[in-house]
Amino acid sequence: MASEDKCPLKPVRTGKYSLKWTPNLESLRRALRWLFNKSWTERTPQSWELYRQAQQRYSKEVMKASKEPCRTFCITVNDVLMSARLHRALSRDPKIKVGSLVAPSGKHMHS
Repeated sequence: MASEDKCPLKPVRTGKYSLKWTPNLESLRRALRWLFNKSWTERTPQSWELYRQAQQRYSKEVMKASKEPCRTFCITVNDVLMSARLHRALSRDPKIKVGSLVAPSGKHMHS
């Protein structure tokens, strides 16, 4: 078709991290939506404050859930080839240093 030639289809970028949707996130989202509707109808400062707190809690949980797949991958790396690939990928970004990685025991990685 002529329209596809002029405007080719492009894959949608979903972002840096993939989000694993959980029942906890679903319940937080529903509570957040309920508080928004309640605040919209009441229009009191107290109800908006409750909504804002729920919104912050939901945002923190979304950030945790989006970073969890990366953490689980880094924890499961056992062989030299995979760790070399991980080191190479991390070395491409100057903001991320190997010393900034923390082992499950709580110690910082140095190699």
